[in-house]
Amino acid sequence: MGTGIRCIVLILLTTGAILAACGGSDSETVTVTTGPPAGCHIGGDFTPVTNRMQAAVDAAELPGIGLVVVDRCGTLYQQAVGRELDAESLIASATKLTSATVMMSLVDEGLIALDDRIDDYLPYFPSHTGAITLRQLLSQTHGLPFSNSCIPAPGEQSAFLTLDSCVRKIAQDVQPEDMTHTPGTVCDYSPAVSYQIMGRMAEVVTDQSWETLWRERVGTPLAMTHSTFVELENPRVGGGLSTSLEDYAHLVQMYLRDGEWSGTRVLSEWAVAEMQIDSCAGLPFDSDSDKAEIGYGLTWWIDENDVNGTPIQLSVAGAFGAIPWINHTHDYAAFWLTDDDLAQSALVWEDVLPLIHAALYTPP
Repeated sequence: MGTGIRCIVLILLTTGAILAACGGSDSETVTVTTGPPAGCHIGGDFTPVTNRMQAAVDAAELPGIGLVVVDRCGTLYQQAVGRELDAESLIASATKLTSATVMMSLVDEGLIALDDRIDDYLPYFPSHTGAITLRQLLSQTHGLPFSNSCIPAPGEQSAFLTLDSCVRKIAQDVQPEDMTHTPGTVCDYSPAVSYQIMGRMAEVVTDQSWETLWRERVGTPLAMTHSTFVELENPRVGGGLSTSLEDYAHLVQMYLRDGEWSGTRVLSEWAVAEMQIDSCAGLPFDSDSDKAEIGYGLTWWIDENDVNGTPIQLSVAGAFGAIPWINHTHDYAAFWLTDDDLAQSALVWEDVLPLIHAALYTPP
């Protein structure tokens, strides 16, 4: 019997390329069809998504919309209607995900722990606030009041020159009767004061400014070159970032990739997973959000759970209409960017969401 020629024809679904390799005599051909790497999508028609966005702008439902959809391998869709694709916008509370990423990177390095107290680093806080932990600050179980006059409105400058002076004022101002709940007993979405405090904790731990911390730990490794905190000396840590579609897409893609982006490890897999655990499970939720009954992690709202109670979609929406989210069922992440009231933005976003899911194709 002859040696035999064995020709392997490899069809790459992601590129449409056909590769062949042969050897020996007495030809035999085997065809192998391979799909994209795990977590990658192919094909998909996003035309209905674009059409709904265009209709929303034409009908003045929203002044303009940008949307980017990514998977673990790259960008699946990027479109802007009624605004420039590279336009930058203030994203209000969607800022929290960038700031929480800074804090969790410090946890990864052992510079701070989730169960460390405020007064471990800021000893001028009195006992009723000093005992609050970093975990409680991130999970909105801290019981602190909603805001303080030292915190700049999103996009505005502050009369307080530094984050240090602002947080010292918070320590002085918040009296026992100002606490909304005993820390750790109730989930109460109130991020302005809590993020200001954790930002200062990070500055003390590292002896770096918040701007330097965020730039070195998030902005630079994720190539967020069109993103910045509007107020640099006393930034609104939980709501003062201006960013673009592409920049923020890098951030959510990093979370989808379990903490890695473009060959750089930004967070550990443990940190990414820890942030997505429901920190409010078993606690009452004092909030008017329609998501309160589902749950809240460390910065992430839990939009949907599977039948086992495991989060399958999480988001971090901002008051000006920005909505970043990750979806584990369809294995993608996305960023919806507009400049309008969140309630109005969410109405259109909820129409677009199933159109995105219909456009994604994951081979068996």
